[in-house]
Amino acid sequence: MSTAVVASPDVFRLARAALVGLGLSLLASGPLMARVDLNTASQSQLESIRGIGPSMSKRILDERKRNGPFVSPQDFARRVAGVGPKKLKSFQDAGLIIVAKPLPEPKRPAEAKATAQ
Repeated sequence: MSTAVVASPDVFRLARAALVGLGLSLLASGPLMARVDLNTASQSQLESIRGIGPSMSKRILDERKRNGPFVSPQDFARRVAGVGPKKLKSFQDAGLIIVAKPLPEPKRPAEAKATAQ
């Protein structure tokens, strides 16, 4: 003798509504992709970005090592051969980001000691 569990139609409607809501929220949040920071990424992380292959990733890493971190998308496009406005936009759409490190605060001059009385 077996016992069957029968769910009411309300349970199915509630489950369907929850799944539809989840799907819509995922669509609204945009594509699910990993963000890759240009200033900290390894070669394999850079190559995970559509359009960046071994040659481009090597140019990026060489330039970063030679002249330090990139400070803006425009700086990246100016310093790396083969990166123009269209390619830059494509890389950004694929998840490439540039997190520029804040510049250190300038050192303050030592405060003048009180003059002798």
